[in-house]
Amino acid sequence: MNLVEQLENLFFPLPCSCPLCGRKQEKLQICQECYQRLIYRRSQYGQCQHCATFGYRAKACSNCRHWPQYFVANYSAWPYQEEYRAVIKAFKFGNQPWLAECLAREMLPFLPADYDVLVPIPLHWTRLRERGYNQSLLLAKALSKLSGLPCQEYLVRTRATKHQVELSRKERKSNLQQAFAVKNNENLKQQKIILVDDIFTTGATVLTCGQVLHQAGAKYISSVTLASGVD
Repeated sequence: MNLVEQLENLFFPLPCSCPLCGRKQEKLQICQECYQRLIYRRSQYGQCQHCATFGYRAKACSNCRHWPQYFVANYSAWPYQEEYRAVIKAFKFGNQPWLAECLAREMLPFLPADYDVLVPIPLHWTRLRERGYNQSLLLAKALSKLSGLPCQEYLVRTRATKHQVELSRKERKSNLQQAFAVKNNENLKQQKIILVDDIFTTGATVLTCGQVLHQAGAKYISSVTLASGVD
């Protein structure tokens, strides 16, 4: 732990509790009881092997059956429901950026091997100003620290869009058209990229970003998200 981290811990100590149930812990982390309950839920629901949507036990589902070959897979740790949804909303909208490293630890086991770089999904500057931080960038930086993979902000959001949660599956895709671009004409030739985001639902966001990265030369793309929808 460096001096800056020591000072942060001294003046802004993190809560020593489980963010899911509030049980006191030695540090901010998911408690053993919540972890065991999560393992049970995963086994009960099943997950699509391609996009990690909960509620499937198949190699592909309606979300991902027609994905392009360059987009390899999505990987997710949590089902987006109940207490998991509440924690993500607190992290994303409740001004709790300090949850990032704790949540990134949940994502770490799901990082695919043999990739070059972590790339966060960007926010438009208007939403960044409103929220104060990009939760996907915080997760990507924390994952970089934990995994050793570099984090690069290759993407920029070129226009403000509606919140995806407000839209139908069809509307989500059109909402994101021409919403992303590669920053500063980065040379991504043959790069193997992991996109980082908080939630995966229909896959419209990561697929749109993946297409932009592939057109810029990326060899193939996967994504890792904290949570996926439950069908």
